[in-house]
Parts: sequence; C-alpha cells; structure tokens
Amino acid sequence: MERRLLALYRELILATGARALRELHVGRDRHRYPDPHRNRGYEGHAPPRRTPVPTTRGASRVPRVLIGPKVPPAVRRRVLLWALGQGMAVDLIPDPYDVLVASARWSRLADAPLLRIGPLEPPPTARLVKRLLDVVGSLVLLALFAPAFILIPLLIWLDDRGPVLYRQTRLGLHGRPFTILKFRTMVVDAERATGPVWARQDDPRVTRIGRMLRSTHLDELPQLVNVLRGEMSLVGPRPERPELAARFSLDEPAFRLREAVKPGLTGLAQIRGRYDTEPGVKLAWDLRYAGSAGGPVADVRVLMASAFRFIRPRANRPRTKGLR
Repeated sequence: MERRLLALYRELILATGARALRELHVGRDRHRYPDPHRNRGYEGHAPPRRTPVPTTRGASRVPRVLIGPKVPPAVRRRVLLWALGQGMAVDLIPDPYDVLVASARWSRLADAPLLRIGPLEPPPTARLVKRLLDVVGSLVLLALFAPAFILIPLLIWLDDRGPVLYRQTRLGLHGRPFTILKFRTMVVDAERATGPVWARQDDPRVTRIGRMLRSTHLDELPQLVNVLRGEMSLVGPRPERPELAARFSLDEPAFRLREAVKPGLTGLAQIRGRYDTEPGVKLAWDLRYAGSAGGPVADVRVLMASAFRFIRPRANRPRTKGLR
C-alpha cells in the first residue's frame, strides 16, 4: 500500500489510511515517530495554506490527520480547521482536559450553547444499583473461583515458602486509604532496596507462580473481599498507592480526579490497555469512565471484556488495530 507521511513536532502526523497510523504506535513509542528533519514535514508552528497532501490514487479513503497531546492548543486549532477544510478526517489523542470536555452535556444559557462538565461522582440511585451489582457479582465470583482459593495459596507456598497474601495501602473513594488484598506475586520484601516503583511487565522481582497469576489476573481474586467490604467496586479505576499517586499528580493534577468514583477490580484502562500502559494513558481511560456515568449496563460490558481477557491472556498485549 502506498504511504506518505508528514510530521510536526513528532506529534502531528498526516497519513493515508488507518494502517499507516497503526504502524506508528503513536503516543507509546515516540522513537518511532517520523523525523520531520529527515522527512517532508512542517517546520513552523502550523501548516502553510498550501501544503502538499499525501494521496493514494484510486483509493476511496481520504488522508487522516493525527494530532498528539503535546501539540500546543493554538497549533491544534489551526491544524484542525485546516484539515477539515481540506476534507480530511482528524484523529485526536486527548489529554485529560479533552476527555472531560468530551463527557460534557449540552445545555444552553439564554440563546448561547453551554457545556456542563461533571460532577464526576454518580448520583445516589446509580450508586445504589452499582453497590447491588458489586455484592451479587462478588458473591457469584467467590463461589465460582472457590477452588482457586485453595490451589493458588498452595502453589505460592510451595514455590518459596513465603506468605500467601500481600497487603498494601491504596487510595479509595475520595482519597481515603484502605488495605488492598492480593495473592503475592513478587519475592518477599521486593521493594526494600527500591522503594515504591511502578511495576513492569517483565519485572525480575516476579516469582514463577506470580507470572502466571499476573498474566491471568488471578492475583486480584482476594480483592473480591474488598468489594464486599465496600472499599472497592467490580468496575472502576484501579486504586493507586499513595506514594505513586502523589508523584503522578505532580505531573498531572487531574490524576486525583480518578478518586471521584470508587476504585474497581477492573476498568476501561485494563480492557483497553495492557499491564504496563503508561499512567497518563490509563488516566484518560479512567476519566472517560468517570465522566460517562455509564451505569450498570456499561459495568457489565467491562466485566464481559475482562472475562474475555482472562480466557485469552494474549489480549493483554497492546491493541493497535482499529482507530475508533
């Protein structure tokens, strides 16, 4: 397939067809971005009025523009208007502000349009229905995985004779700390030398049994107890450690907005991303969930997608197909 690319700031890309965009892995592997100094591209702050557009003769699809989150707002606006004026489709990698605005409800102030954002916390009726779903669902899952609660502790103990459960402080609804339960997947005292760090997919501290548990997410099963206690929900943003949450919020203040909803056993960030997805990318999905207020139907869809990932662990690999 013929393909011609142009780039701006390594964050703005013009491409013919979705395949060209997928192969760039934009937003994750920045070193794969086409170099604007080596390829034909824009060197100013916005494309000129008459810029050559990549074309594919005989193809029915039109060129697409992908705008990354690091493009300055003024440049983004000019590029958006220019691209739409050229008959192009525009894909936008959102920052947290974009995600929140996308969840806004349309209203009006006199005769002027008005966008209403939030509140992110669901209304009382939705919280009640969600709590009922959590209690019933966690009881069903506890009964379904009862044999795993016997076999997994035995395998962990036989592997290194260490403790079976791992307890850790996490931040719950409105930033309230609670103790999360997990099957231990790392060596004992794994953070004695490093302190709190972000776990990697190929982390050398993970035990042999731990790799299997993490690939299938079976290490999260004890958190069904946290759900029954009301500290967590079946669906919601994953609870973060206080030390890491403080660190991430320094770079992105919107990170603490995740705490407007109860943390979950699984969420949009888990079914759309992978284990080592960057915190900023997970934040976008978490805010998308918090802002959508999808209700029980949306939660059931997330649970079904999570069950599919449990059945097919390869689904934890990065998804590059389909720009939706």
